Amino acid sequence: MDLKQKSKAVIRIAVLDSGLGGLSICAELEKGLQAHGRHEEVALLYFNVWPEQDRGYNALESVTERIRVFDRALASVSSFQPDLIMIACNTLSVIYDRTPFSRLTTIPVVDIVDFGVDLIYAALKERPDSQVLILGTRTTISEKVHQQKLLQKGVDKHRIKSQACHGVATEIEIDPQGVAVETLIDAYMEEAARTLKGRKTVLAALCCTHFAYSGNIFQTKLLDRLSGEVVILNPNIEMSGFLFRNEPQPTFSSTKISVAVISKIDLVQPKIISMSNAVRPISEKTANALVNYAFKPDLF
Repeated sequence: MDLKQKSKAVIRIAVLDSGLGGLSICAELEKGLQAHGRHEEVALLYFNVWPEQDRGYNALESVTERIRVFDRALASVSSFQPDLIMIACNTLSVIYDRTPFSRLTTIPVVDIVDFGVDLIYAALKERPDSQVLILGTRTTISEKVHQQKLLQKGVDKHRIKSQACHGVATEIEIDPQGVAVETLIDAYMEEAARTLKGRKTVLAALCCTHFAYSGNIFQTKLLDRLSGEVVILNPNIEMSGFLFRNEPQPTFSSTKISVAVISKIDLVQPKIISMSNAVRPISEKTANALVNYAFKPDLF
């Protein structure tokens, strides 16, 4: 996608997630934009669109309510006049097409589901003896959008399994390698392993942006229970890299990049410390933006 617009001094990219999982995508974008020299100045805006202080989208009463709240969040994000919106959240991506915003906006929007589906499809084609285990939140798994898109591509339904991992994303924000995360993943992988039979290779697709921070635990817990190979598929990498595919020679010797993190909810200090430490090796600017985030309770 070409975002070059000579009439604009600054290119604005909005990255959205329900929580802080998508910060890794924001961090990789900052790193990539700096390395590729494709724009003179870029503003990266990370929006934590978690809806209520103690209640996420998966806890809202119905899909209709999730769509209504997310639509309101999208309208707010659009007021910042981004040149591109990136929905770095599977839970929100699977309902995006049903929002009024999706039918009215002129802003380009990309979501992580299509990156995940393309990654899974390519891996299944490369390994004919494999099956995929789609790992996600309750909403992502219950909506079955990944499954439907894979079936449309001709994938045998018997090669597609799924497992909801409720509560894992929340614990990951506190400590991606902590005991609580390991305990939850262990229980869910025990449940998933009972459905994985007859194939030598399992492709574990991390269809929640948070899960990549604990990908090693998912892999270990599956290997403990399966006799074949377990390959982790991380759609976060596909999404963060799509702007840089088939790149021409750099236009600018350097790019001035700013990163801001905006949240409707008040972030607790343990989450700020944990997630900033997780992305700091990728992007110092993204880590610092989280530490100095803007708290906007009236964001939407």
